[in-house]
Amino acid sequence: MCPTEIDGVYNGAIETDGIAQHLVVANTPALEMQTWTLAAWVWSDAPPTTFLTIVGKPVGVEVANSYELGMNTSGMVSRVVAGWSDDVESQGLSVPLPAFQEWFHVTATLSETSATLYLDGEVVDEEALIVVPAFDESPLYIGADVDSLAVDNFFSGRIDDLRLYRRALTAEEIAVVMAGENL
Repeated sequence: MCPTEIDGVYNGAIETDGIAQHLVVANTPALEMQTWTLAAWVWSDAPPTTFLTIVGKPVGVEVANSYELGMNTSGMVSRVVAGWSDDVESQGLSVPLPAFQEWFHVTATLSETSATLYLDGEVVDEEALIVVPAFDESPLYIGADVDSLAVDNFFSGRIDDLRLYRRALTAEEIAVVMAGENL
């Protein structure tokens, strides 16, 4: 089921219902990124009660992802999460979710040596790269994920200006992306 197109921060955004709406992008070699940047303007309708996927590329048949950006609840704290996996080991970053029912910008970068999570252009988490992402023929999902061969983790909210880059952007480049400009 396709998301609804609505006004966003820049031009049109998609709104997903958290039940079934999502987009699927067929796998191509361009999506198999050893270094990357995932960036988007996000509006969360409510605190997540489970993991909610903004964008992700599954790998394997269980719950691993080559890369993923989403939200979850850890204890009583709702968090923005970025993660990646080699289908055996996983690694990730997270930060408390800033707000609900308002736009915020989230960016995750993975370089050859480290991973960094940005919220509204500010570094909020960073660590050395331990796990190198693995890839298979799985497509890219926007607003959902595949775990144990079933589509789930449906996002409830809005996603605007979603961008994927095949390299880790600098803080200066992320500021350009946040402003809706092209690199």
